[in-house]
Amino acid sequence: MFSPDDHYYMQTALNFARRGLGRTAPNPAVGCVIVKGGHILATARTADGGRPHAEKSALAKAGDQAIGATVYVTLEPCSHEGQSGSCAMALIDAGVKRVVAACTDPNPAVSGAGLNMMREAGICVDLGLLEREAIDLNQGFFLTLAENRPFITLKTAVSADGFVSAKRGEQTWITNSLARLKAHHLRAVHDGILCGIGTIKTDDPHLTTRVDGLVHKSVRIILDSALSITEDANVVQSARDEPLWIFYETGEPAHKMALQDMGADLFQCNTRNLSSILKILSERGLTRILVEGGPHIHQSFIKAGLFDDIAVFQSPVKLGGGVPAFTDFSPDSINKALNLIVKKRIYLGDDTLTLYTRA
Repeated sequence: MFSPDDHYYMQTALNFARRGLGRTAPNPAVGCVIVKGGHILATARTADGGRPHAEKSALAKAGDQAIGATVYVTLEPCSHEGQSGSCAMALIDAGVKRVVAACTDPNPAVSGAGLNMMREAGICVDLGLLEREAIDLNQGFFLTLAENRPFITLKTAVSADGFVSAKRGEQTWITNSLARLKAHHLRAVHDGILCGIGTIKTDDPHLTTRVDGLVHKSVRIILDSALSITEDANVVQSARDEPLWIFYETGEPAHKMALQDMGADLFQCNTRNLSSILKILSERGLTRILVEGGPHIHQSFIKAGLFDDIAVFQSPVKLGGGVPAFTDFSPDSINKALNLIVKKRIYLGDDTLTLYTRA
């Protein structure tokens, strides 16, 4: 049904879509390629913030040349009108001949509607090319609809003997500079970065994405039941420039007001109920969360079954003791303990990054 050229152009569309990960929430990261006579006329991805959609950006680049062209798109074109009209209607109006979509819209209220609109208008519509890859790419968007939660990646950095620090409450640099740079790239493909108050007190991190040439502002999310975060913490000091959301249970009114005045958003809830917190994050448009907290918060997510990927940065350095990365198993046996498979392994000098996913 699909030719080698079809596969090539859809893979190109997926590559463009991938560039939007962590940047298009609350909308999915979609890629679009317009082809005519064996030549690529235009490529586009969903813009930062979710609009304009990939199809409309690609059509704007192609102009009148889109008449009679084939369009490859990684997600079914939307059928709802919105403020600027649907993508399905834009493709119809542009006079394209064929649309190849990787997968349908996961929203049951509109799933298939865009495809039907185009078919009724006489466009040849083919569905399912590289479908698995397209679904995996936007798994966060799919999860917000299916489970009312974002996609969750747990991230940790461990020594060769499985420790995250030499002593509880003290910061220990374990990985090399190349691995730390890769960790910032990992932040860049997530909408939010989450940690507990323990990490804030121990490391006083900024939780920002620092990559030359890349501007990316993830939401910093802190779980702090007693609202004990201090106003001089780096995340608070930068709250007017980088979004900061703090989830708490109790706190002094004056302290709450001070944090809000400095730019933080506060959410009062049961901070031990991770499902309810993830529901709030999903409802506020976040689709991909990177959990960077220490062993305690990671264990909470694991016990609740609320994770999708686990990213383990490992150094050849041995600490000889300290705080273990996981309480019930070693990093070397994580795949067996949690029924995971290795999605990817990257060598970063002497360090490695192993990305695990559910089997």
